[in-house]
Amino acid sequence: MSIGVNFWVKKQAIRVIIYIMVITSISILGNLKYNEFSNSKVNRLMVINPCQWHMFKNKNFFATNMITTFDKIKNVTSNPMKQKGKKAFLTFDDGPSGNITPKILEILKEKKIKATFFLVGLNIKAYPNLVKREYEEGHSIGNHSYTHEYKKIYANMNSFLNEVNSTDSAIKSVLGDKYIKKIFRFPGGAFDRYGDYKKALKAEGYQFYDWNCLNGDAEGLNVPKEKLINRIKNTVGNQEKIIILMHDMETKKTTYEALPEIIDYLTNQGYEFATL
Repeated sequence: MSIGVNFWVKKQAIRVIIYIMVITSISILGNLKYNEFSNSKVNRLMVINPCQWHMFKNKNFFATNMITTFDKIKNVTSNPMKQKGKKAFLTFDDGPSGNITPKILEILKEKKIKATFFLVGLNIKAYPNLVKREYEEGHSIGNHSYTHEYKKIYANMNSFLNEVNSTDSAIKSVLGDKYIKKIFRFPGGAFDRYGDYKKALKAEGYQFYDWNCLNGDAEGLNVPKEKLINRIKNTVGNQEKIIILMHDMETKKTTYEALPEIIDYLTNQGYEFATL
């Protein structure tokens, strides 16, 4: 009797083992078929879309395109005025210049602050290395016409767009086509003027910026340093977002002399610095 029982137990155990093996085999085969199906589905997609096939075949695709995407994000024009908190946008027009721009860049580097430079096309041609330095040090680059000659810029629409496009080409000749940001400052400011020109700029994908704070360095040659600092204090007011007009052309020695104290004052007022 015991022999019969033992035989039955062994038989049942063998059946259980066989059952487990069958289930395991089915599971493995199922996974293989699923992967095969998934791969075949991907391959069909690749046939339909060669760009996707290139993506999967090229092992450098993701690294390359992450860099490209980063460059685009870095340069894309958004609306910085919608940032939260108190923001100060230091902007410098009319440069670069060989004697003033490097000094301003050194101060900004020391203070760990990024600014926005609205460049004149003729000066880009004269100082391409300074344009590269501005960009490589993290500053924003903007278009400020090619000649800065009011009569030529605002003569007619064709003349205006030629000034804009020539400066854009000058910037790209230095920074390359990867630089896609399009910001513009009208020489003399736009404010409630130049409606048709504004529409033309928007059609070209540009954003344009005036200012609501300034140091007054455009009001004379070698305006005393203390006067520049006081003008900033007087024009900041209670504004939460301030775009500050300054210049880095050859005759603006006192601008860089006043800059450290201007930065310190704004910092003490609770402003964070940002770029356009």
